[in-house]
Amino acid sequence: MRSHQLRSGACAGTLFILALAASVVSAAEPKWIELETDAFRAYSQVSERKSNEILRELQRFQALLASMTNLDAVPPRVPTRIFLLEQEAFARAIAGREDVAGFFHAEPFRNDIVVDVSRSMDRSLFIIYHEYVHFQARNQGHHALPVFYEEGLAQFVQYFINQGGRYRFGFFPDGVQDDARSEAMPLARVLDVEVGSVEYQEHEFRRPFYMRSLLFVHYCQIGTDGCSEPLRRFIARRVNGEPTEAAFHAEFGKSTQEFDQLLDAYLPRAIGVHAWRPANSIPRTVAPRVKPISQEDAKVEYAALLLRVNRAHEGIDALLAPRLASSPDHGPSLVALAEWNERQDRRVDANKLIQRLEASAQADPDDFARAGSILLKRARGNAEGMTDAGRRTALQHARRLFVRALSKQPENLEAAYGYGVTQVTQPDDLQRSLNIVGAATRRFPESGELQLLLATHFEMLGKPDDARTLMRRAACRAMDSDLRDLARKELGELTCVEAQ
Repeated sequence: MRSHQLRSGACAGTLFILALAASVVSAAEPKWIELETDAFRAYSQVSERKSNEILRELQRFQALLASMTNLDAVPPRVPTRIFLLEQEAFARAIAGREDVAGFFHAEPFRNDIVVDVSRSMDRSLFIIYHEYVHFQARNQGHHALPVFYEEGLAQFVQYFINQGGRYRFGFFPDGVQDDARSEAMPLARVLDVEVGSVEYQEHEFRRPFYMRSLLFVHYCQIGTDGCSEPLRRFIARRVNGEPTEAAFHAEFGKSTQEFDQLLDAYLPRAIGVHAWRPANSIPRTVAPRVKPISQEDAKVEYAALLLRVNRAHEGIDALLAPRLASSPDHGPSLVALAEWNERQDRRVDANKLIQRLEASAQADPDDFARAGSILLKRARGNAEGMTDAGRRTALQHARRLFVRALSKQPENLEAAYGYGVTQVTQPDDLQRSLNIVGAATRRFPESGELQLLLATHFEMLGKPDDARTLMRRAACRAMDSDLRDLARKELGELTCVEAQ
Protein backbone atom coordinates (compact mmCIF):
# COMPACT_ATOMS: atom_id res chain seq x y z
CA MET A 1 0.00 0.00 0.00
CA ARG A 2 1.44 3.32 -0.96
CA SER A 3 1.42 6.11 1.61
CA HIS A 4 0.25 9.46 0.27
CA GLN A 5 1.90 12.18 2.34
CA LEU A 6 0.76 15.79 2.51
CA ARG A 7 3.76 17.98 1.80
CA SER A 8 4.71 20.43 4.54
CA GLY A 9 3.86 23.99 3.65
CA ALA A 10 1.56 22.84 0.88
CA CYS A 11 -0.12 25.73 -0.88
CA ALA A 12 -3.22 26.08 -3.00
CA GLY A 13 -1.16 25.35 -6.10
CA THR A 14 -0.35 21.92 -4.66
CA LEU A 15 -3.72 20.89 -3.32
CA PHE A 16 -6.44 22.96 -4.92
CA ILE A 17 -8.53 21.00 -7.42
CA LEU A 18 -9.00 23.90 -9.79
CA ALA A 19 -5.31 24.24 -10.55
CA LEU A 20 -4.18 25.01 -14.07
CA ALA A 21 -2.99 22.09 -16.18
CA ALA A 22 0.75 21.57 -16.61
CA SER A 23 2.34 23.19 -19.65
CA VAL A 24 4.31 20.25 -21.05
CA VAL A 25 2.52 18.03 -23.59
CA SER A 26 3.86 14.64 -24.51
CA ALA A 27 4.76 14.33 -28.17
CA ALA A 28 3.95 10.61 -28.35
CA GLU A 29 0.32 9.51 -28.51
CA PRO A 30 -0.54 7.76 -25.21
CA LYS A 31 -1.55 4.12 -25.31
CA TRP A 32 -5.02 3.23 -23.98
CA ILE A 33 -5.78 0.41 -21.53
CA GLU A 34 -9.13 -0.70 -20.09
CA LEU A 35 -9.70 -1.81 -16.49
CA GLU A 36 -12.84 -2.91 -14.67
CA THR A 37 -14.01 -3.14 -11.06
CA ASP A 38 -17.40 -4.09 -9.67
CA ALA A 39 -18.38 -0.42 -9.71
CA PHE A 40 -16.53 1.14 -12.64
CA ARG A 41 -15.03 0.70 -16.06
CA ALA A 42 -11.89 2.77 -16.58
CA TYR A 43 -10.23 3.89 -19.81
CA SER A 44 -6.72 5.00 -19.06
CA GLN A 45 -3.84 6.62 -20.90
CA VAL A 46 -1.37 5.97 -18.07
CA SER A 47 0.49 2.79 -17.17
CA GLU A 48 -1.29 -0.31 -15.93
CA ARG A 49 0.58 0.01 -12.63
CA LYS A 50 -0.56 3.59 -11.98
CA SER A 51 -4.10 2.87 -13.20
CA ASN A 52 -4.30 -0.17 -10.92
CA GLU A 53 -3.08 1.81 -7.94
CA ILE A 54 -5.58 4.62 -8.57
CA LEU A 55 -8.51 2.20 -8.69
CA ARG A 56 -7.34 0.34 -5.56
CA GLU A 57 -7.13 3.60 -3.64
CA LEU A 58 -10.58 4.53 -4.89
CA GLN A 59 -11.89 1.25 -3.44
CA ARG A 60 -10.48 2.27 -0.04
CA PHE A 61 -12.09 5.69 -0.34
CA GLN A 62 -15.40 4.06 -1.29
CA ALA A 63 -15.25 1.85 1.79
CA LEU A 64 -14.91 4.82 4.16
CA LEU A 65 -17.09 7.42 2.43
CA ALA A 66 -20.27 6.55 4.33
CA SER A 67 -18.44 7.04 7.66
CA MET A 68 -16.91 10.35 6.51
CA THR A 69 -20.15 11.87 5.19
CA ASN A 70 -23.92 11.35 5.32
CA LEU A 71 -23.81 9.63 1.91
CA ASP A 72 -24.79 5.97 2.06
CA ALA A 73 -22.84 3.18 0.38
CA VAL A 74 -25.42 2.59 -2.34
CA PRO A 75 -24.35 0.26 -5.19
CA PRO A 76 -24.20 1.99 -8.58
CA ARG A 77 -27.51 1.98 -10.44
CA VAL A 78 -26.20 3.11 -13.81
CA PRO A 79 -22.94 2.58 -15.74
CA THR A 80 -20.04 4.78 -14.69
CA ARG A 81 -16.86 5.24 -16.66
CA ILE A 82 -13.64 6.76 -15.39
CA PHE A 83 -11.38 8.38 -17.98
CA LEU A 84 -7.78 8.80 -16.84
CA LEU A 85 -6.46 11.16 -19.49
CA GLU A 86 -3.12 12.65 -20.32
CA GLN A 87 -2.96 16.40 -20.74
CA GLU A 88 -3.76 16.74 -24.44
CA ALA A 89 -6.79 14.43 -24.38
CA PHE A 90 -8.06 16.05 -21.19
CA ALA A 91 -7.73 19.55 -22.66
CA ARG A 92 -9.93 18.44 -25.54
CA ALA A 93 -12.54 17.10 -23.12
CA ILE A 94 -12.80 20.44 -21.30
CA ALA A 95 -12.90 22.58 -24.46
CA GLY A 96 -15.06 25.59 -23.78
CA ARG A 97 -14.95 25.17 -19.98
CA GLU A 98 -13.06 27.04 -17.32
CA ASP A 99 -9.72 25.29 -16.84
CA VAL A 100 -10.11 22.49 -14.28
CA ALA A 101 -8.19 19.36 -13.33
CA GLY A 102 -11.14 16.97 -13.30
CA PHE A 103 -14.92 16.90 -13.56
CA PHE A 104 -17.98 14.71 -13.14
CA HIS A 105 -20.55 14.52 -15.91
CA ALA A 106 -23.97 13.07 -15.10
CA GLU A 107 -26.76 12.08 -17.45
CA PRO A 108 -29.98 10.37 -16.38
CA PHE A 109 -28.66 6.86 -17.14
CA ARG A 110 -24.87 7.13 -17.28
CA ASN A 111 -22.01 8.94 -15.51
CA ASP A 112 -18.46 9.95 -16.36
CA ILE A 113 -15.57 10.83 -14.05
CA VAL A 114 -12.87 12.54 -16.13
CA VAL A 115 -9.44 13.31 -14.68
CA ASP A 116 -6.20 14.87 -15.88
CA VAL A 117 -3.58 12.37 -14.70
CA SER A 118 -0.57 14.20 -16.13
CA ARG A 119 0.25 15.27 -12.58
CA SER A 120 1.39 13.49 -9.39
CA MET A 121 -0.39 10.46 -7.97
CA ASP A 122 -1.55 12.48 -4.96
CA ARG A 123 -3.13 15.15 -7.15
CA SER A 124 -4.81 12.59 -9.40
CA LEU A 125 -6.29 10.81 -6.39
CA PHE A 126 -7.54 14.03 -4.78
CA ILE A 127 -9.38 14.89 -7.99
CA ILE A 128 -10.91 11.42 -8.29
CA TYR A 129 -12.07 11.44 -4.67
CA HIS A 130 -13.68 14.85 -5.20
CA GLU A 131 -15.53 13.71 -8.31
CA TYR A 132 -16.55 10.44 -6.68
CA VAL A 133 -18.51 12.40 -4.06
CA HIS A 134 -20.51 14.01 -6.87
CA PHE A 135 -21.06 10.54 -8.33
CA GLN A 136 -22.34 9.09 -5.06
CA ALA A 137 -24.63 12.06 -4.41
CA ARG A 138 -26.09 11.64 -7.90
CA ASN A 139 -26.31 7.87 -7.45
CA GLN A 140 -28.53 8.39 -4.42
CA GLY A 141 -30.82 10.84 -6.17
CA HIS A 142 -29.54 13.95 -4.38
CA HIS A 143 -29.88 16.22 -7.42
CA ALA A 144 -31.30 19.24 -5.60
CA LEU A 145 -28.53 19.67 -3.01
CA PRO A 146 -27.32 23.27 -2.70
CA VAL A 147 -24.15 23.72 -4.69
CA PHE A 148 -22.14 25.03 -1.72
CA TYR A 149 -22.85 21.87 0.25
CA GLU A 150 -22.03 19.35 -2.45
CA GLU A 151 -18.82 21.15 -3.42
CA GLY A 152 -17.87 21.82 0.19
CA LEU A 153 -18.41 18.18 1.14
CA ALA A 154 -16.44 16.97 -1.89
CA GLN A 155 -13.49 19.15 -0.89
CA PHE A 156 -13.81 18.15 2.75
CA VAL A 157 -13.08 14.48 1.95
CA GLN A 158 -10.93 14.81 -1.17
CA TYR A 159 -7.67 15.18 0.79
CA PHE A 160 -7.78 11.54 1.86
CA ILE A 161 -4.35 10.15 2.73
CA ASN A 162 -2.82 7.03 4.30
CA GLN A 163 -0.47 8.24 7.00
CA GLY A 164 0.83 6.50 10.09
CA GLY A 165 -1.58 3.58 9.96
CA ARG A 166 -4.57 5.89 9.63
CA TYR A 167 -6.62 7.32 6.82
CA ARG A 168 -6.75 11.05 7.39
CA PHE A 169 -9.18 13.45 5.73
CA GLY A 170 -10.88 16.79 6.26
CA PHE A 171 -7.77 18.89 5.76
CA PHE A 172 -8.11 22.60 5.12
CA PRO A 173 -5.26 23.49 2.73
CA ASP A 174 -2.68 26.08 3.69
CA GLY A 175 -2.12 29.13 1.49
CA VAL A 176 -5.78 29.86 0.64
CA GLN A 177 -6.84 31.82 3.71
CA ASP A 178 -7.40 35.05 1.78
CA ASP A 179 -9.84 33.30 -0.56
CA ALA A 180 -11.71 31.79 2.38
CA ARG A 181 -12.41 35.04 4.23
CA SER A 182 -15.79 36.74 4.25
CA GLU A 183 -14.25 39.75 2.51
CA ALA A 184 -13.63 37.55 -0.53
CA MET A 185 -17.20 36.18 -0.53
CA PRO A 186 -19.64 36.45 2.38
CA LEU A 187 -21.56 33.37 3.47
CA ALA A 188 -24.92 34.74 2.34
CA ARG A 189 -23.64 34.91 -1.23
CA VAL A 190 -21.97 31.48 -1.01
CA LEU A 191 -25.18 29.80 0.14
CA ASP A 192 -27.15 31.09 -2.86
CA VAL A 193 -24.71 30.09 -5.60
CA GLU A 194 -26.30 28.02 -8.39
CA VAL A 195 -24.71 25.91 -11.10
CA GLY A 196 -24.27 28.23 -14.06
CA SER A 197 -23.99 31.40 -11.99
CA VAL A 198 -20.99 33.70 -12.32
CA GLU A 199 -19.75 32.62 -8.88
CA TYR A 200 -19.65 29.03 -10.04
CA GLN A 201 -18.41 29.57 -13.60
CA GLU A 202 -16.06 32.54 -13.62
CA HIS A 203 -12.49 32.12 -12.46
CA GLU A 204 -12.31 35.23 -10.24
CA PHE A 205 -15.24 34.03 -8.11
CA ARG A 206 -14.71 30.28 -8.07
CA ARG A 207 -11.84 30.10 -5.60
CA PRO A 208 -13.59 32.24 -2.96
CA PHE A 209 -16.80 30.23 -3.46
CA TYR A 210 -15.02 26.88 -3.12
CA MET A 211 -12.88 27.92 -0.17
CA ARG A 212 -15.69 29.59 1.80
CA SER A 213 -17.90 26.54 1.13
CA LEU A 214 -15.16 24.24 2.40
CA LEU A 215 -14.58 26.39 5.49
CA PHE A 216 -18.28 26.33 6.37
CA VAL A 217 -18.57 22.54 5.95
CA HIS A 218 -15.23 22.01 7.75
CA TYR A 219 -16.37 24.08 10.72
CA CYS A 220 -19.72 22.30 11.00
CA GLN A 221 -18.34 18.78 10.50
CA ILE A 222 -15.26 18.80 12.75
CA GLY A 223 -14.51 22.37 13.82
CA THR A 224 -17.11 22.66 16.57
CA ASP A 225 -19.69 20.58 18.39
CA GLY A 226 -23.41 20.71 17.64
CA CYS A 227 -23.18 22.15 14.12
CA SER A 228 -23.48 19.06 11.94
CA GLU A 229 -27.17 18.35 12.51
CA PRO A 230 -28.30 21.99 12.08
CA LEU A 231 -26.34 22.02 8.81
CA ARG A 232 -28.24 18.97 7.52
CA ARG A 233 -31.58 20.41 8.56
CA PHE A 234 -30.67 23.70 6.88
CA ILE A 235 -29.88 21.79 3.67
CA ALA A 236 -33.34 20.17 3.82
CA ARG A 237 -35.00 23.56 4.27
CA ARG A 238 -33.11 24.95 1.29
CA VAL A 239 -34.05 21.96 -0.89
CA ASN A 240 -37.67 22.53 0.13
CA GLY A 241 -37.47 26.08 -1.21
CA GLU A 242 -37.28 28.10 2.01
CA PRO A 243 -35.55 31.50 1.77
CA THR A 244 -31.89 31.19 2.68
CA GLU A 245 -31.63 33.73 5.49
CA ALA A 246 -34.80 32.61 7.27
CA ALA A 247 -33.86 28.92 7.00
CA PHE A 248 -30.34 29.67 8.25
CA HIS A 249 -31.52 31.62 11.30
CA ALA A 250 -34.08 28.93 12.14
CA GLU A 251 -31.38 26.25 12.37
CA PHE A 252 -28.29 28.13 13.58
CA GLY A 253 -29.90 30.87 15.67
CA LYS A 254 -27.73 33.47 13.96
CA SER A 255 -27.75 35.52 10.81
CA THR A 256 -25.32 34.66 8.05
CA GLN A 257 -23.45 37.88 8.84
CA GLU A 258 -22.97 36.80 12.46
CA PHE A 259 -21.84 33.37 11.30
CA ASP A 260 -19.31 35.02 8.99
CA GLN A 261 -17.58 36.35 12.10
CA LEU A 262 -17.40 32.83 13.59
CA LEU A 263 -15.90 31.43 10.40
CA ASP A 264 -13.34 34.21 10.07
CA ALA A 265 -12.27 33.61 13.67
CA TYR A 266 -12.02 29.85 13.02
CA LEU A 267 -9.97 30.17 9.83
CA PRO A 268 -6.48 30.47 11.43
CA ARG A 269 -6.86 27.16 13.30
CA ALA A 270 -8.78 25.29 10.57
CA ILE A 271 -5.49 24.28 8.94
CA GLY A 272 -4.54 22.24 12.00
CA VAL A 273 -7.87 20.39 12.30
CA HIS A 274 -8.59 17.15 10.48
CA ALA A 275 -10.32 13.78 11.01
CA TRP A 276 -9.12 10.20 10.69
CA ARG A 277 -10.19 6.55 10.51
CA PRO A 278 -8.03 3.48 11.34
CA ALA A 279 -6.53 1.87 8.24
CA ASN A 280 -7.49 -1.61 9.48
CA SER A 281 -11.18 -0.66 9.21
CA ILE A 282 -10.99 -0.89 5.41
CA PRO A 283 -11.76 -4.18 3.65
CA ARG A 284 -9.13 -5.74 1.41
CA THR A 285 -9.09 -4.28 -2.07
CA VAL A 286 -9.61 -6.33 -5.22
CA ALA A 287 -7.24 -5.92 -8.14
CA PRO A 288 -9.02 -4.31 -11.12
CA ARG A 289 -9.50 -6.64 -14.06
CA VAL A 290 -7.44 -5.59 -17.07
CA LYS A 291 -9.46 -6.11 -20.23
CA PRO A 292 -8.09 -6.32 -23.76
CA ILE A 293 -9.03 -3.31 -25.84
CA SER A 294 -7.75 -2.15 -29.20
CA GLN A 295 -6.56 1.42 -29.58
CA GLU A 296 -9.30 1.91 -32.19
CA ASP A 297 -12.04 0.83 -29.75
CA ALA A 298 -10.61 3.04 -27.03
CA LYS A 299 -10.79 6.02 -29.38
CA VAL A 300 -14.45 5.23 -30.03
CA GLU A 301 -15.11 5.36 -26.27
CA TYR A 302 -13.21 8.65 -26.09
CA ALA A 303 -15.17 10.07 -29.03
CA ALA A 304 -18.45 9.12 -27.31
CA LEU A 305 -17.19 10.87 -24.17
CA LEU A 306 -16.45 14.05 -26.13
CA LEU A 307 -19.96 13.99 -27.57
CA ARG A 308 -21.39 13.68 -24.06
CA VAL A 309 -19.36 16.31 -22.27
CA ASN A 310 -19.02 19.19 -24.72
CA ARG A 311 -20.53 20.66 -27.84
CA ALA A 312 -17.33 20.66 -29.88
CA HIS A 313 -17.62 18.63 -33.08
CA GLU A 314 -14.19 18.97 -34.63
CA GLY A 315 -12.35 15.74 -35.27
CA ILE A 316 -14.94 13.29 -33.91
CA ASP A 317 -15.13 11.58 -37.30
CA ALA A 318 -11.34 11.18 -37.35
CA LEU A 319 -11.42 9.34 -34.03
CA LEU A 320 -14.07 6.95 -35.37
CA ALA A 321 -12.57 6.40 -38.81
CA PRO A 322 -9.96 3.72 -37.90
CA ARG A 323 -12.56 1.45 -36.28
CA LEU A 324 -15.07 1.88 -39.09
CA ALA A 325 -12.34 1.21 -41.66
CA SER A 326 -11.69 -2.22 -40.14
CA SER A 327 -15.33 -2.92 -39.20
CA PRO A 328 -17.87 -0.82 -41.15
CA ASP A 329 -20.81 -2.11 -39.06
CA HIS A 330 -19.31 -1.47 -35.61
CA GLY A 331 -22.32 -0.44 -33.52
CA PRO A 332 -20.83 2.14 -31.08
CA SER A 333 -18.96 3.84 -33.94
CA LEU A 334 -22.10 4.10 -36.08
CA VAL A 335 -24.07 5.61 -33.21
CA ALA A 336 -21.35 8.14 -32.40
CA LEU A 337 -21.00 9.12 -36.06
CA ALA A 338 -24.79 9.44 -36.37
CA GLU A 339 -24.87 11.75 -33.36
CA TRP A 340 -21.99 13.78 -34.77
CA ASN A 341 -23.90 14.24 -38.04
CA GLU A 342 -27.15 15.02 -36.22
CA ARG A 343 -25.48 17.83 -34.28
CA GLN A 344 -24.31 19.36 -37.52
CA ASP A 345 -27.87 19.24 -38.94
CA ARG A 346 -27.01 16.47 -41.40
CA ARG A 347 -30.13 14.50 -40.60
CA VAL A 348 -30.11 12.52 -43.86
CA ASP A 349 -26.60 11.25 -43.11
CA ALA A 350 -27.59 10.49 -39.52
CA ASN A 351 -30.59 8.48 -40.76
CA LYS A 352 -28.41 6.43 -43.10
CA LEU A 353 -26.02 5.60 -40.28
CA ILE A 354 -28.88 4.55 -38.00
CA GLN A 355 -30.23 2.32 -40.79
CA ARG A 356 -26.78 0.72 -41.08
CA LEU A 357 -26.87 0.18 -37.32
CA GLU A 358 -30.24 -1.55 -37.55
CA ALA A 359 -28.83 -3.95 -40.15
CA SER A 360 -25.63 -4.58 -38.19
CA ALA A 361 -25.01 -7.88 -36.43
CA GLN A 362 -22.55 -6.08 -34.14
CA ALA A 363 -25.08 -3.67 -32.59
CA ASP A 364 -26.10 -4.25 -28.98
CA PRO A 365 -29.05 -2.94 -26.90
CA ASP A 366 -27.11 0.14 -25.74
CA ASP A 367 -26.44 1.07 -29.38
CA PHE A 368 -30.14 0.83 -30.25
CA ALA A 369 -31.11 2.83 -27.16
CA ARG A 370 -28.58 5.58 -27.95
CA ALA A 371 -29.74 5.75 -31.57
CA GLY A 372 -33.34 5.98 -30.37
CA SER A 373 -32.37 8.86 -28.09
CA ILE A 374 -30.89 10.76 -31.06
CA LEU A 375 -34.20 10.49 -32.92
CA LEU A 376 -36.28 11.24 -29.83
CA LYS A 377 -34.34 14.43 -29.26
CA ARG A 378 -34.98 15.34 -32.90
CA ALA A 379 -38.71 14.68 -32.53
CA ARG A 380 -38.98 16.83 -29.41
CA GLY A 381 -36.65 19.61 -30.53
CA ASN A 382 -37.05 22.79 -32.53
CA ALA A 383 -34.61 22.08 -35.33
CA GLU A 384 -34.95 24.36 -38.33
CA GLY A 385 -36.82 22.76 -41.20
CA MET A 386 -38.49 20.05 -39.12
CA THR A 387 -42.18 19.58 -39.98
CA ASP A 388 -44.81 17.99 -37.73
CA ALA A 389 -44.78 14.98 -40.05
CA GLY A 390 -41.01 14.76 -39.73
CA ARG A 391 -41.26 14.83 -35.94
CA ARG A 392 -43.87 12.08 -35.95
CA THR A 393 -41.68 9.97 -38.23
CA ALA A 394 -38.66 10.47 -35.95
CA LEU A 395 -40.76 9.61 -32.89
CA GLN A 396 -42.04 6.37 -34.40
CA HIS A 397 -38.54 5.39 -35.56
CA ALA A 398 -37.19 6.10 -32.07
CA ARG A 399 -39.91 3.91 -30.56
CA ARG A 400 -38.95 1.00 -32.82
CA LEU A 401 -35.34 1.30 -31.74
CA PHE A 402 -36.28 1.37 -28.05
CA VAL A 403 -38.48 -1.69 -28.54
CA ARG A 404 -35.61 -3.50 -30.23
CA ALA A 405 -33.26 -2.62 -27.38
CA LEU A 406 -35.79 -3.83 -24.80
CA SER A 407 -36.37 -7.09 -26.69
CA LYS A 408 -32.67 -7.86 -26.26
CA GLN A 409 -32.23 -6.34 -22.80
CA PRO A 410 -35.48 -5.69 -20.89
CA GLU A 411 -33.59 -4.03 -18.02
CA ASN A 412 -32.08 -1.29 -20.23
CA LEU A 413 -32.98 1.94 -18.41
CA GLU A 414 -32.37 4.36 -21.29
CA ALA A 415 -34.53 2.28 -23.62
CA ALA A 416 -37.32 1.98 -21.03
CA TYR A 417 -37.31 5.71 -20.42
CA GLY A 418 -37.17 6.58 -24.12
CA TYR A 419 -40.00 4.19 -24.93
CA GLY A 420 -42.12 5.70 -22.15
CA VAL A 421 -41.52 9.22 -23.45
CA THR A 422 -42.66 8.21 -26.94
CA GLN A 423 -45.84 6.75 -25.45
CA VAL A 424 -46.83 9.79 -23.39
CA THR A 425 -46.04 11.97 -26.43
CA GLN A 426 -48.02 9.85 -28.91
CA PRO A 427 -49.72 6.95 -27.08
CA ASP A 428 -50.73 3.67 -28.63
CA ASP A 429 -50.19 1.25 -25.70
CA LEU A 430 -49.96 3.16 -22.43
CA GLN A 431 -50.57 0.12 -20.25
CA ARG A 432 -47.59 -1.73 -21.70
CA SER A 433 -45.53 1.42 -21.36
CA LEU A 434 -46.63 1.76 -17.72
CA ASN A 435 -45.36 -1.76 -17.02
CA ILE A 436 -42.01 -1.08 -18.70
CA VAL A 437 -41.44 2.26 -16.97
CA GLY A 438 -42.62 0.86 -13.64
CA ALA A 439 -40.11 -2.00 -13.83
CA ALA A 440 -37.32 0.46 -14.70
CA THR A 441 -38.28 2.67 -11.74
CA ARG A 442 -38.01 -0.29 -9.37
CA ARG A 443 -34.49 -0.95 -10.68
CA PHE A 444 -33.47 2.70 -10.26
CA PRO A 445 -35.77 4.13 -7.56
CA GLU A 446 -33.58 7.22 -7.08
CA SER A 447 -34.25 8.42 -10.65
CA GLY A 448 -36.47 11.49 -10.70
CA GLU A 449 -36.81 11.21 -14.47
CA LEU A 450 -38.30 7.71 -14.27
CA GLN A 451 -40.58 8.62 -11.38
CA LEU A 452 -41.92 11.73 -13.13
CA LEU A 453 -42.48 9.72 -16.30
CA LEU A 454 -44.33 7.07 -14.31
CA ALA A 455 -46.44 9.81 -12.70
CA THR A 456 -47.35 11.07 -16.17
CA HIS A 457 -48.51 7.57 -17.11
CA PHE A 458 -50.72 7.39 -14.03
CA GLU A 459 -52.21 10.79 -14.83
CA MET A 460 -52.99 9.78 -18.42
CA LEU A 461 -54.52 6.49 -17.23
CA GLY A 462 -56.89 8.28 -14.87
CA LYS A 463 -55.02 7.76 -11.59
CA PRO A 464 -54.34 11.34 -10.41
CA ASP A 465 -53.76 10.44 -6.73
CA ASP A 466 -51.00 7.97 -7.63
CA ALA A 467 -49.57 10.53 -10.03
CA ARG A 468 -49.33 13.25 -7.37
CA THR A 469 -47.77 10.88 -4.83
CA LEU A 470 -45.04 9.94 -7.28
CA MET A 471 -44.56 13.51 -8.40
CA ARG A 472 -43.95 14.66 -4.84
CA ARG A 473 -41.34 11.95 -4.42
CA ALA A 474 -39.65 12.70 -7.74
CA ALA A 475 -39.64 16.48 -7.91
CA CYS A 476 -36.47 16.79 -5.80
CA ARG A 477 -34.71 13.94 -7.60
CA ALA A 478 -34.98 14.94 -11.25
CA MET A 479 -31.67 16.03 -12.77
CA ASP A 480 -33.48 18.36 -15.17
CA SER A 481 -34.30 21.63 -13.37
CA ASP A 482 -37.13 22.28 -15.84
CA LEU A 483 -38.77 19.00 -14.80
CA ARG A 484 -38.41 19.96 -11.13
CA ASP A 485 -40.00 23.35 -11.79
CA LEU A 486 -42.91 21.77 -13.66
CA ALA A 487 -43.52 19.42 -10.73
CA ARG A 488 -43.44 22.30 -8.26
CA LYS A 489 -45.98 24.24 -10.33
CA GLU A 490 -48.25 21.21 -10.37
CA LEU A 491 -47.90 20.48 -6.66
CA GLY A 492 -47.44 23.89 -5.09
CA GLU A 493 -45.85 23.46 -1.64
CA LEU A 494 -43.24 20.73 -1.78
CA THR A 495 -41.32 18.96 0.99
CA CYS A 496 -38.23 16.99 0.04
CA VAL A 497 -38.00 14.92 3.20
CA GLU A 498 -35.20 12.75 1.79
CA ALA A 499 -32.90 15.76 1.70
CA GLN A 500 -32.06 15.27 5.37
